[in-house]
Amino acid sequence: MKISKNTSNRIISLDILRILAGLAVVSIHVSDSFVGYKNIFGGITWFIANYINSTARISVPLFVMISGYLIISRYRENNLFAFLTKRFFRLILPFVFWTVFFFFWPYWFFGAKLNLVSSLRDFLNSTNTHLYFLVIILELSLLTPLLSSFFKKSTVQNQKYFLVLTFLFSITVTLINLFFPFSAYKENILTKSLLYIGYYCAGYFLVEKRIFFNKKKLLVGVFAFSAIANGIFNFLTTDLDNSKVSFLWSKGFNQYFFGPFSPFIVLMTVSLFLIFVSTDFAGKLNRFSEKAVIHLSSVIFGIYLIHPIFIDLADKFAGLRIDKILSPLWFFLILKIIIVFFLSYFTVNLLKSIPLTKQLVS
Repeated sequence: MKISKNTSNRIISLDILRILAGLAVVSIHVSDSFVGYKNIFGGITWFIANYINSTARISVPLFVMISGYLIISRYRENNLFAFLTKRFFRLILPFVFWTVFFFFWPYWFFGAKLNLVSSLRDFLNSTNTHLYFLVIILELSLLTPLLSSFFKKSTVQNQKYFLVLTFLFSITVTLINLFFPFSAYKENILTKSLLYIGYYCAGYFLVEKRIFFNKKKLLVGVFAFSAIANGIFNFLTTDLDNSKVSFLWSKGFNQYFFGPFSPFIVLMTVSLFLIFVSTDFAGKLNRFSEKAVIHLSSVIFGIYLIHPIFIDLADKFAGLRIDKILSPLWFFLILKIIIVFFLSYFTVNLLKSIPLTKQLVS
C-alpha cells in the first residue's frame, strides 16, 4: 500500500497528526491544573480532565515520530555538514530565545524571586520548561546520519530488533527510575533524547516498510483499548498517591502512566500514527480543506512554543484559573483549551508576518 500524498508530494496525514499533537500539548498544560486540583478529585470534571490529559500525552511522542520520518527520509549521506548546519541553526535560535524568555517570564509576570542556581539546575535537568522537545530533536538530529545509514542498509529483521530493544530500554529505564530513584541513570539535557530514539526511528521505519498498513481495525482497537486502560490506571494510581500509598521506594507513582514510556502511551502513539499515515486523506479532502490543514500545520511549532503565555494570561485576566471559575468546570476546561489554542494561533501568524520574529516561531 502506498503512502497518500497530494500533488505537491506532501503527506497530508502527517500534517493532520502534527495539528492533533499541537492541540494535545495545549490540552495537557491547560488540564494540568484541573487534574492536580484535589477538591474535584473523583468528580465528572476531574475524570474528563484526567482522560484528556492522559490521552494527550501522546503529543510529544507523535511529534518525535513525525520528525523521525521527515528528517531521516530527507537525509543524504553526501551532505553531512550542510544537514547538521541546517538543523542546528533552524532549532538553536527559537530554543535560545524562548528558553531565556520563559526563564524571566515567571519573575516578570508573577513577581517570583530570581534564583539562578535553581533555574540552571532545572535547565541542565531539562525540567524547566516545555522546550525539552527542541533539545530532543536537536540531539536526535546529530544521530540521524548514523541512524539513517543503519535503516537504509541493514536488514528488516535487524531494524525490527533495534526498535524492540530501544522501546524496551526506554520502558525499563523509566520503571527502574520510578521504583529505584537512586539508580545510576539520570535524565538530563544531554541524555533526554536517548529514550526517544525508538519513537524517532519508528516514525521512519513504519512508514517506509508499510508495517500494519492493512490492519486498520486492529490499530483502532489497540488505540481504544490503550486509551481506556491508561485513563483507568491513571485514576487508580492517582487515588493511591492521594492515599499516600507507595510501592518500594516509588514517589508520585501516578506520574508513570502520564509519561511517554508507559506501555499504554507507546501503544496509543504508534497505533494512532499508523492509522493516520495509512489513510488516504489526500483523496478525501477538497482543495480548501487541504490548504487549511497545511496552513494550520505550519503554525503548530509556534503554538507549541508560545501557548504557556496565554494559559497564564487567561488565568490572570480572563478569570479562568481553576479556583476562580464557575460550574460547570468541564465546560470552562474545554473553553480554555480552545481560547489558548486560537490566541496562540493568531499570535504565531502575526509573528510570522514580521521578518524579525519569523524565525522564532517557524
